[in-house]
Amino acid sequence: MAAKERSAKRPRGEAKRDQSGDGTSPEAGNIAFQVEKISKMAARRGPDFFELAGALAIAKETHSKAFEDIISQAKISRRRAFYLLEVRERFQPYMRDAARLRAIGWTKLKVLAPVINTENADDLLATAETASAQKLSQILRGAVVSSKSRCVLLYLTPEQHDLYERMILAHGGKRRGRQLIDQERALMAIIDQVSARHD
Repeated sequence: MAAKERSAKRPRGEAKRDQSGDGTSPEAGNIAFQVEKISKMAARRGPDFFELAGALAIAKETHSKAFEDIISQAKISRRRAFYLLEVRERFQPYMRDAARLRAIGWTKLKVLAPVINTENADDLLATAETASAQKLSQILRGAVVSSKSRCVLLYLTPEQHDLYERMILAHGGKRRGRQLIDQERALMAIIDQVSARHD
C-alpha cells in the first residue's frame, strides 16, 4: 500500500516541477515579472518615481537576495535604485501630500531626504517648492531655513560617524532602515548634559 502511495505521488511532484514549461521555479517566474514591471516603469517618459520606488521596495522585500540582479536586468543603476528606496522611506510619513511631493520633484526630494523630519518638514517642503535644487542645497549647507529653524550639515570621517551614531542612539535617537531619526532631539540632549557640567 505504501509503495502504491509513493508511486502515485511521484508523477504529481514531477508535474509540479515542470508546470512552468521551461523548468524554472515559480519564484524565478516571479522575479522575471518584477524585472519586466520595473523596466516598464523606468522606461516611461517622466516616470512616477514614487510608483517606481514602491515597485523596487516590493522586489527588495520579496527577493532580497536577488534584488541586485533584478535592478541590473531592469537597467537601473544600483545607486539610483537605493536613492529611490531611501527617498521613499524618508518621505513615507508625508505621503498624505503625495501630489505636493511629486510637484517638488525627485531631484529636490533627494536633497531633502537626509535632513527632513517631522519637526522641519513643513518648512523644508515650503522652501523646496520655491527654491531651485541648487539653491536648496546651499540653504541646507547652513543658511537659515525659516525664522524658527536652522540646518547644520556635518562632514565626518567614518570613525567620527560611527561615534556620532552610537551617541545619538544612546541619547534617544532611533534607527529606521539605514537612517537615523530624532537626531536633533538626541543631539540637544547631549549638549544639555555637557552644558550642565560646565554650569
